[in-house]
Amino acid sequence: MSDSFTNELLSRTNIVDIIGGYLTLRKSGASYIGLCPFHNEKRPSFSVNSAKQIYKCFSCGESGNVITFLMKYNGMTFPEACKYLADKLGLEMPKRHRLTEREQQELKNKKSRQELMCDCLLQAQEYYVFNLQDSKEAKTYIAKRELNEDSIKKFSLGWSGSEYKNLAHKFPDYDDKLLMDVGLVLQNEELRKRDRFRNRLMFPILNENGKTIGFGGRTLNNDQPKYLNSPETEVFHKGKELYGLFENKKGIIKEKKALVVEGYMDVIALSQHGFDYAVATLGTATSQTHIQKLYRYTSTIIFCFDGDTAGREAAWKALNECLPILKEGHSIRFLFLPPEHDPDSYVRAYGGTQFKNQIKSSKPLSIYLLDELKTRFNLNEAEGRAGCYSFVKPLIATIPKSAIKTQMEKEVSKLLNLTHEEFLADLGLSDTDFKKADRPYKKTKIKKSTRTSKVSVEPLEYKFIKLLAMYPYLTQKLSARHIEILKKFPKYRLVHEFINLIYKHQISVYSQLLNQVDIDVDLLQILDSIESSPLNLDEVESPEEVLKDTLQRVELDSIQTEMSEIAQREDLEHSQKESMLQRLNRRYIALRNH
Repeated sequence: MSDSFTNELLSRTNIVDIIGGYLTLRKSGASYIGLCPFHNEKRPSFSVNSAKQIYKCFSCGESGNVITFLMKYNGMTFPEACKYLADKLGLEMPKRHRLTEREQQELKNKKSRQELMCDCLLQAQEYYVFNLQDSKEAKTYIAKRELNEDSIKKFSLGWSGSEYKNLAHKFPDYDDKLLMDVGLVLQNEELRKRDRFRNRLMFPILNENGKTIGFGGRTLNNDQPKYLNSPETEVFHKGKELYGLFENKKGIIKEKKALVVEGYMDVIALSQHGFDYAVATLGTATSQTHIQKLYRYTSTIIFCFDGDTAGREAAWKALNECLPILKEGHSIRFLFLPPEHDPDSYVRAYGGTQFKNQIKSSKPLSIYLLDELKTRFNLNEAEGRAGCYSFVKPLIATIPKSAIKTQMEKEVSKLLNLTHEEFLADLGLSDTDFKKADRPYKKTKIKKSTRTSKVSVEPLEYKFIKLLAMYPYLTQKLSARHIEILKKFPKYRLVHEFINLIYKHQISVYSQLLNQVDIDVDLLQILDSIESSPLNLDEVESPEEVLKDTLQRVELDSIQTEMSEIAQREDLEHSQKESMLQRLNRRYIALRNH
């Protein structure tokens, strides 16, 4: 394709219009900003410059023009991206000239590595599909799950085989490094190779364009894990993909809604019962990338979770991901099945009509949020309402300015017996000032400590306290296990005391600390330093991400401390001491590699 035609496409296309069709962008100076679609983030770092017709993420570094965006975001080839733009502009693609042998060879050599990987995975898929007819075990399981031939064919179900090197039958060059790169083959320390998937029912995972990018395998015996996914590769990022999206894309568009479930079998069973608009995350929590991807096909997303504790936790995480990208004209709903059922078992037990009734009874995001607040807090007491206020205000603050945000503010205000103005006031802070309250140290002075000597505090403890002082709502994200660790180890005494202080006085913004008289003098010194030495977060690094990193470091440090204490104990037998140290070391390595 000639450079002149490519340049014409770029000059006549408004990059903001194209990218704005995929992402939520808002004006910021001369550019438009939004959440980067190429990595998970809480704060927008993705900038689109209409004057220069380029985009750039200031966090992960992804950048380019509208063509490279379409190639990266949609997995298009260069010609496909150009044709997409040409069709939008009403331009005819130039006819391709006949390639010389040399040009053909060059084109062949340029065939992208990603295409080679997808080709390799497709060949494996064909092999697994062929194997299925010879597996009595797999057929028995499929019959038990009541799957018909149409479902088996639609989702290309297969069987891995039971040998250690099943794929050697398909790939004569079993030592080809590509088989390892796509996650089909493993190699141990002795350099011996074997298949990753053995004795498993295979679920091919396709991207939006129908290319095979990975697999999920379900064991039919007692092997662990029960479900095994392909590893992260150049073509497979499980935190971004949705199982069943390609197969059910037409159904989603036709029905004008998408149903997000948790498992492969849920998607297949629902499709078999007429609900061909379901997709599933791949063993990960719902992310904003998942939501944005679905927004391209529908304006209505229904999250369907089991009614047990795990399901409700997953739903709450999904709500948190939805809030920063809520759009007017879009609908997010939540459906909870009885605790003993998942979508697969429910639709098999009660049929499609009953499940359709369940969908009709799903709750809008706003109602689900209000119901959760009623469950989590005793709103009949002032203390409960105060705690609820501290908890929900930061959540509402993440919603982009819109009519839906205003409506939710009013609904929550009503729940807390506040006027809308009182809800926004936040002890003198307006709605627009609320985000500034996250970093109040610029204008606020805390009373000086009478102690002159500098308190001795570990750097990690010092950072932790400053983080919680600037973002008190983060205390709501601490688990009982984390609190127990902080309480157990003396080096984190001040952190534990500070958390108790925040809980006790329902601190929601830093300025409220000024009015407390029961603050430890050591804590006062640390808080006093925030103005002169604030915690510097990266522009695009969220407080939640910093908290997660800090908690991991605290836990690693606590394990090391515990190992040191055990090593010095004289009341333990040598074998007992070794066993305890090995157990802690395994925990340390697992946490460090997480």
